[in-house]
Amino acid sequence: MTTLNDTDIISKNVEEYRAQIQDILQGRDKRFLVIVGPCSIHIKKEALEYANLLKIEQEKYKDTLFFIMRTYFQKPRTTIGWEGFSVDPHLDGSYDYKEGIKLSIEICEEITKLGIPIADEALSMELTDKWSQYLSYAALGARNSEDQNMRKYCSHLLCPVGVKHPRSGNLEDGINGVISVQYSNHRLFFKDSLFTCRGNEFAHLILRGNSHQKNGNNISKNSIEIINELYEIQHIKHPSIICDLSHDNCKIEGEKDANLQLNNISKVLELLKYHEISSRLIKGVMIESYLEFGKQQLDEKNSLRRGVSVTDECISFEQTQKIFEELHTYFKSK
Repeated sequence: MTTLNDTDIISKNVEEYRAQIQDILQGRDKRFLVIVGPCSIHIKKEALEYANLLKIEQEKYKDTLFFIMRTYFQKPRTTIGWEGFSVDPHLDGSYDYKEGIKLSIEICEEITKLGIPIADEALSMELTDKWSQYLSYAALGARNSEDQNMRKYCSHLLCPVGVKHPRSGNLEDGINGVISVQYSNHRLFFKDSLFTCRGNEFAHLILRGNSHQKNGNNISKNSIEIINELYEIQHIKHPSIICDLSHDNCKIEGEKDANLQLNNISKVLELLKYHEISSRLIKGVMIESYLEFGKQQLDEKNSLRRGVSVTDECISFEQTQKIFEELHTYFKSK
């Protein structure tokens, strides 16, 4: 009898996760996607601790929810700042990227082997390619969703890709990104090779709010109806939306408050219950969540608090469990 080794187990898991996510995006699988985890990974031990907690939740809600853990190793910056675990794993500006890449791959392998699908933001082709074989989901972020090379790169990824609209909140620009990622009629020069991108038919929009407004929340009927119309005009395959509960959907008077993610899940549930177009298009949510609530500055490196984000503010795992329970209660009753 043949025994699968770790590499085989990981490859098999990833293949199965991707297929299940595709089924959810097509409506064949009625479970709801929950892409959840820290704004960024900064300590391997804590990332694995979070994954083990998520594994317990996955078992509790396996009939209604499909969990994907955010293992974001790369961080886009509006101006300057820490660029992520993969390039600066010691959090001190030493840029020990070889160690960062090695540790990032170890985290991918261990979490995937544990039985949790993982996601990363596709920020750099060179870095993302180091662990793309482990990804069950990728996000093209708001700051680079109009970058043609990254669009092409994402169109060649084997996992489903969520495309965020730009920070301006322009939904049409976001749909343009989805179109570019879905279709294969372009070529990419990468690693000294020119090849035709296969096209990623499961690309879809992530609704993430508007940074140009003090209260930039766009989880609304109006936004969903605009997206639906654009999807129909552009003949988007497998039309789907992921609602990002965080980022500019969490702004109040221009300041982000991670606690508003709990309010946003109520908005999503209202749309699912009472708005036919939303119930058809919204296939999941994205949550910024960590072991403990809040954020902390990296200049406190010698006294960093356990389980607290070093980038954007996150809700605690305990708060996150309340969101899981709300979602489960709704989908169980359907």
